[in-house]
Amino acid sequence: MPFELSTKQLKTPPSAEKQRLDSIISQQFSDGVWQLSQKREFTFNNDELLIAQNKFFRHDSLPEWEAFSRIEYTYDEDDNLIEILFLRMNDNGDWTNFERYTYSYTEGRVTQMIWATWFISLQEWRDNYELEYEYDAQDYLINTFQYKLYDQSGDLIARTAYDRDDEGRLLTYTIYLWNPVDEIWSPFDRDYYLYDDVQNLVTRTNERNIGNEWVNYSQGNFTYNNDYQYDDLIVDGTIEQYRHQRVYEEYSGWNQDLEEWNDIGGRSDYYYSSLLTNIENAALPQLRIFPNPTNGVINFDIKNPTFANIKLYDAQGKYMNTQSLQNNQISVKHLNSGVYFYELFHEGEIFGGKFIVK
Repeated sequence: MPFELSTKQLKTPPSAEKQRLDSIISQQFSDGVWQLSQKREFTFNNDELLIAQNKFFRHDSLPEWEAFSRIEYTYDEDDNLIEILFLRMNDNGDWTNFERYTYSYTEGRVTQMIWATWFISLQEWRDNYELEYEYDAQDYLINTFQYKLYDQSGDLIARTAYDRDDEGRLLTYTIYLWNPVDEIWSPFDRDYYLYDDVQNLVTRTNERNIGNEWVNYSQGNFTYNNDYQYDDLIVDGTIEQYRHQRVYEEYSGWNQDLEEWNDIGGRSDYYYSSLLTNIENAALPQLRIFPNPTNGVINFDIKNPTFANIKLYDAQGKYMNTQSLQNNQISVKHLNSGVYFYELFHEGEIFGGKFIVK
């Protein structure tokens, strides 16, 4: 089913207060070793709205990350999501149209979505499906109804139902297919969700309906690290650091013959970065730095600087690079004029602040 909209309406990736999802890196367990397989990177605007998502692949015969697809998000002046554009990389290395979702709103709620496909030969969009949305009294999404447009019939073909608990948490996500002959809904596919005591999603299980019985198909289990520690990951032979927002997902398939879950076959790690509020609200101890503003170097008033790493972020809080402190200073000559943020790691402590480049 297509991408849905708000946390009230559906499920969202595991997240954290004052944290922003930067990337998801997936691995497959093959021949006794974990192998990198997929990476998704997320871009946000100044209002913290998701504006782009890039997907990359790699495997044994493709040792480097290769761009595969891109998703772009457009909002109206009220920050309502009005369009999702799916792009694919062609053989010439250019992004080309693939699919498009266009949303309509009534009183602040999405009520309709048109799902269109790009026809390369005609160089035009063709509408494939229409989705209509139904809500309960608390404005939670409870049903979407899917109609086919590709044959211009407008016939009803599917429904997705969302069941929640009293706190609004999604419990099941069930797809039904419409049988026009018998005029009944036939269950087809569903996910159900389990949470821990602090409402973190811990298990997501997918089932398929076979012979009017629900049969296990796949399962994802989430593990959380509440310390928000930096996590080293070797990518392309170099160590890159990510703030690891406690989440990694392990998934496996159901063995119908043995009636048990197979060994873990894949995992996804969710990597997050600090939002600006973490630093601006003095969540980290401050250091005296000078000169500030600067146009060349920054000096840090720190004792015993035997070894210290400094991570730099731009004005939107996006990670830029890591530098090592040399003689209590770093060079910022390569930076354009503007506001920047830093996090300094020294003898087990983390310091933070901001500076201005003239």
